[in-house]
Amino acid sequence: MAKRSALTQSDSILSIQSTRSSVSFTTIEVHEHAMILSDGPSASGGPAVELDWSPQSESTMSLEEYEASRIQRKKSIPQMMIPGSFRTAILVESGYTMNEITESASKAAPPRPSLRKSISIRAKKFLKSRSWKSLS
Repeated sequence: MAKRSALTQSDSILSIQSTRSSVSFTTIEVHEHAMILSDGPSASGGPAVELDWSPQSESTMSLEEYEASRIQRKKSIPQMMIPGSFRTAILVESGYTMNEITESASKAAPPRPSLRKSISIRAKKFLKSRSWKSLS
């Protein structure tokens, strides 16, 4: 006959506590990428940019050094937005011509006035139909 072992409550707690693991970091690697011209429609007021796949530079530093060099913990979304004029300046400095930048920005820009008009017409029709009352 097989011998059975019983776990007591203290055995299971000890077992759980001993299996916990932790991870810590002492150094970090920072990879810097160039901004390149993009065809994404998400930018408003200027050309869209994206990060190039190839890193331009890499550096390694201690986590403590990195944390000490950070000015602010976390930026808000408006703080992370880059104005169109600044994106244009970055692209010109990277070697893009104004013609390339203008052409890309006009291709990427969605037809906003007609889109707004279409949404407005649909919304008015929906409200007139009173079918929205069935949703509440």
